[in-house]
Amino acid sequence: MKSVVLGSGPAGVYAAVMLSRNSKVTLVDEKEKLGGTCVLYGCIPSKAMFHPFQLASGLRKFGLSRSISIEELQEVGREAADKVSKGVEYLLESYGVEIVRGKGKLSQNGMEVGTQTFPFDKAVIASGTSKPEVEGTVASDELPYINISGGKAVVIGGGAGGVEFAWFLSQCGMEVHIIESSDSLLQGGDPDISKAIKSNFLRRGIKLHLGVRALGSTKGKVILSDGTSIESDLTLFTFGRRPNSGGLGLELKGKYIKVNELMSTSREGVYAAGDVTGTFTAHEAIHQGIVAGLNATGVTTIYEGEVVPKVIYTKPEIATVGKMEGESVKVSYNSLSRALADGEVEGFLKVFHTKGRIVGATAYGERAEDLISIAGLAIKARMKVEDLFNYHFPHPSYMELLWEAAGKILGHFH
Repeated sequence: MKSVVLGSGPAGVYAAVMLSRNSKVTLVDEKEKLGGTCVLYGCIPSKAMFHPFQLASGLRKFGLSRSISIEELQEVGREAADKVSKGVEYLLESYGVEIVRGKGKLSQNGMEVGTQTFPFDKAVIASGTSKPEVEGTVASDELPYINISGGKAVVIGGGAGGVEFAWFLSQCGMEVHIIESSDSLLQGGDPDISKAIKSNFLRRGIKLHLGVRALGSTKGKVILSDGTSIESDLTLFTFGRRPNSGGLGLELKGKYIKVNELMSTSREGVYAAGDVTGTFTAHEAIHQGIVAGLNATGVTTIYEGEVVPKVIYTKPEIATVGKMEGESVKVSYNSLSRALADGEVEGFLKVFHTKGRIVGATAYGERAEDLISIAGLAIKARMKVEDLFNYHFPHPSYMELLWEAAGKILGHFH
């Protein structure tokens, strides 16, 4: 069997790995470096750039500090992207995947790349998304690669990306303004999280412009819908990515490729996975790629995307999983032994439950991503609250917040 994968992001890579079980696989990508948006422009370089500041906040508690230039951080981000990209290429080669660089296009005869045509029995489209082109702004993709001189930054969008980059640029010493058309940051999420991050940002001196829209950016000035304007040395646009779904001859749902629970598209033998289907996290893309690849090899597998953790890597971290419905309990970091020992007392864990089972959780604080990962596993396994309470979490640890929340749900604690 011959298979073709379009795209080398998380979805494409793991689809290729699954397909290699019983197929000759050709992976097509037009970029010189492999890895897709996550590796080259998104989660990998950004987290590498954020990490020094997360370490520095702990050092400052002991009177230790070191100034870090934006240029140094950008170099750290670029180096991380390069290392992971090389790792992606090594992984694919270790599974015998043929890598072809060029722009791929589906045809009746196969996948066309320039003057070549690669016939296939099965194909997985994992072509991802492209950054928005908005005059007078730069996309968050570009942050590790552009010249940043400091000064004043305007971040357009108060969603996950906007909040992360506003925190980062503030840590870099820039005066930061966030423009958000709704009346709160992280609109649609837990209101307690929105209030907490708003309070944190105001303490940091980040200026919030809520309920207004950016009408345009020109000559170092951002024009707002309320008639005011903000001078800006860096204007960052953080939403509006466009799926690379055109010209493939596949049925769309809105702008995204339409798929079913098997990740099948409207064309027999062609599957799709990742951002091009309307998902926006690398871990969703990985699992969709696996499902698409397995189904293409004849191993029937259903994609289950109901319980997907979402993390925002500010300091403190923000994380959510599951549904915000039913009753809820809230436990604070300021009474947790480990948080007191570490001096990380800002934050809370909120657990939603119904009929004796956890259905969702939100966290704001140190190690929020770990808390939410365990909460998500409990939701996925339909674990009873009493089983979570009876589990021996390490002491002292941040995971004890889940134990405390379970105890509150059961009425053992107040």
